[in-house]
Order: sequence, then structure tokens, then C-alpha cells
Amino acid sequence: MEVTEAQVSLENCAIVGGPGNGLVFGQGATGKLWHTLVAAVWNTGVVIGAGSRVEILSCDLRNCHYAGLVIRRGAASPKITGCRISGAAWHGIR
Repeated sequence: MEVTEAQVSLENCAIVGGPGNGLVFGQGATGKLWHTLVAAVWNTGVVIGAGSRVEILSCDLRNCHYAGLVIRRGAASPKITGCRISGAAWHGIR
């Protein structure tokens, strides 16, 4: 799922088993993700892109093949608090 030029809040959700990225915050996105599981996606669990404002609170990002979380250059000071990030083949946080 990709969010651009929009606002999204996800609470107590699960994003599991996709062939690409779990959740991408693109240009102009504002998002809050809390108490959510992102797991077993083939690429990256969560991508925080340039120009997006994102908070990720008390989430599980696990067993995502490439990385649990990628923060791209130009992201507007993302806040990641109380998360468990594990099981990636390459990077926990990149």
C-alpha cells in the first residue's frame, strides 16, 4: 500500500505477506501507525519517503525480507517509539 498527498492512521492492524513493500509513505503523506504488525513482506515492511511526516508507535516489523524499516533522505523527522524490529535478511532499519 502506498500513501501520497494524504493522511492515514492505522491502529491494531496487520499488513502481512505481500510480494513488495508493506506500507510506503510517499511525498506529502502524513501518517500514524500504532499497535500494528507488518510481517512477511518480500521487500521492506515500512518505507518513509522524502517529504512525509510519520509516527510509528509500539509496532512489530518482523520477517520482512530486505528491511523492517527504510527512512529515505528528506523524511520530515520521523518518530519511531517502542517498536520491535526483527528478522530481516539485510537491514533492521536503513
